[in-house]
Amino acid sequence: MAHAAALLLWLLLIGSLNLAASLLDFPSRLAEDRDVIGIDLGATYSHVAVYQDGHVVVLPNEEGNRATPSQVAFINGGRRLVGEAAKDQLAASTIYGAAKRLLGRRFSDEAVQRVIELLPFAVVDKGERPYVRVPVGGGGDDVLVLRPEEIVAEVLAKLKGTAEAFLGRKVTKAVITVPAYYNDAQRQATRDAGVIAGLKVVRMINDPSAAAIAYGLDKGYDKKTLVFDLGGGTFDVTVLLFEEGVFEVLSISGDSHLGGEDFDQRVTDHFVEVIKQKHGRDITGDSRAMQRLRRECERAKRTLSNQHQERVEVEALFDGVDFSEPLTRAQFEELNEDLFLKAMAQLQKAMADAGLDMREIDHIILAGGSTRIPKVQQLVKDYFDGKEPLRGINPDEAIAFGAAAHGSYLAGHDREEPHMNRYWSWSEPAIGIETDDGKMTPLIPRNPTLPTKKTHVLTTFWDKRSTVGIKVFQGDRSETQHCRLLGQLELSDIPTARRDIEVTMEVAEEYVGKLRVEATDQRSGKSESVIIYHGGRLSPEEIARMVREGEAWQARDELEAYMRSITDGVDGKMEPEEAEKLEEAVSKAREWLDINPVAEKEDYEKNLRELAEVCDPVVLDVHQRFLRAGRDDDEL
Repeated sequence: MAHAAALLLWLLLIGSLNLAASLLDFPSRLAEDRDVIGIDLGATYSHVAVYQDGHVVVLPNEEGNRATPSQVAFINGGRRLVGEAAKDQLAASTIYGAAKRLLGRRFSDEAVQRVIELLPFAVVDKGERPYVRVPVGGGGDDVLVLRPEEIVAEVLAKLKGTAEAFLGRKVTKAVITVPAYYNDAQRQATRDAGVIAGLKVVRMINDPSAAAIAYGLDKGYDKKTLVFDLGGGTFDVTVLLFEEGVFEVLSISGDSHLGGEDFDQRVTDHFVEVIKQKHGRDITGDSRAMQRLRRECERAKRTLSNQHQERVEVEALFDGVDFSEPLTRAQFEELNEDLFLKAMAQLQKAMADAGLDMREIDHIILAGGSTRIPKVQQLVKDYFDGKEPLRGINPDEAIAFGAAAHGSYLAGHDREEPHMNRYWSWSEPAIGIETDDGKMTPLIPRNPTLPTKKTHVLTTFWDKRSTVGIKVFQGDRSETQHCRLLGQLELSDIPTARRDIEVTMEVAEEYVGKLRVEATDQRSGKSESVIIYHGGRLSPEEIARMVREGEAWQARDELEAYMRSITDGVDGKMEPEEAEKLEEAVSKAREWLDINPVAEKEDYEKNLRELAEVCDPVVLDVHQRFLRAGRDDDEL
């Protein structure tokens, strides 16, 4: 105990000095900005990796796990818990792990309406955008209404913090992976979430491309790769062609509601029936019991990837009854047989859409934790007539691994140029301009390959006007009155005669979330251009507000953490008058927090400084007193 007390005092001292240094803005390694981390942002679990000392490291979080649950819980007036801490909350109505599926979508989208029916939390319409309605805990009626970007940003900030803790310095740059089917609005929403989390998203690459990079397949030529990505909540099959330094998507198929969670649910439903038969009790109405059983079923599923049998056990599951039942691999496969076959049907569709025979696939990559399931591996192998998938990288971590490897290129750790990614973008309507009599003339079609650049020559006949207006619309209807106006530009001071106006639309990597439109009078050479934002992008003001709120919550967490460290350190380890002084200071800070549950970042920092001014000298005096006494750690 004496040794522990001394160690605690020493850590408290060091922590206080570090805190003071940061508050005074002293130079430190935290100011360094030389890393580009790789983030696999999953709907169920997320991973972060970094390139260090010549190799990629997938980083463990503070709990020691390399997979961080993509969940955020809101408790006690709006305090956020992220990752493992959020997953441990048994109140399912306060856990938000599927906000990623709402990113960049309109509330009326069919996909959003399907998702809403399955989510354990409320989603409301606000300006034709889906917002998450969050009860803030405490048994009251207080709620927060948040954009999905704000919730996803909490997960990204957690991963950012994991990287900073590992590296011992500040991290501001990231490569984030997204599903290959993401449209431009979803990509921009992901980028906005990164900004809110304090990250500059230097590149977004497709999940399957990241998996291919992880295996070094960006070094070959004219190679066709199939990526079978079965995660916790989604499933995608992508056929890639690597040619001339570029990954090109040949086909995409999958199911946004198929994954490990569905397998867990099948097993959970099975044991619910077992409980009904053995105990005559339906536990489906007991959310706490259901969540505990579901977590145990998830654990058993993972174990069955390496063993043929596992026991599902939950102590005092209901009415004090201990639950214990065996589950075999054969039972698990039987319960999920139709789901496995459903996944294989999507694989067949992807191959058909790519127009390829199975013998034309050069490489097979299994990504996502659910590909650990032996039955899934066997089905894929059988489809390709015994061809072995690539192995050597944890399938849970392959995408984060590839993102970090790509980040190493961008950080200058590798001389090779980064390989750009072509990806299918808009599953939204085409984009075009208005021509004669209100007709819609598409330039960028639905599902283009990016980057893309399209040109159309618009001819106007003898006209006395020296200005021509170009209106840009989005829609698949033949008349612009039925399409959505995105923006316009004017080309002025041009000859008043017959004109040929060349209109160019471009979406390149530097214009993610934006459409560049240029109009040039071919006769005079006069040219004008404009950047048009589309797809529900957050405004700079909204992003700034969310950043401020995130920083305020982080500052509150730092204040509370410091208060806890002081409280833990005073009990029986100081003179009574010293302990009383610290307790009084902490009590004053806690009273301020109770009165001000929501405040600005500067207010939290001010209270932290005032608390540290009182507590740090006391802790330092205690430590120096023991040093002067010449006592070693065992005597303290």
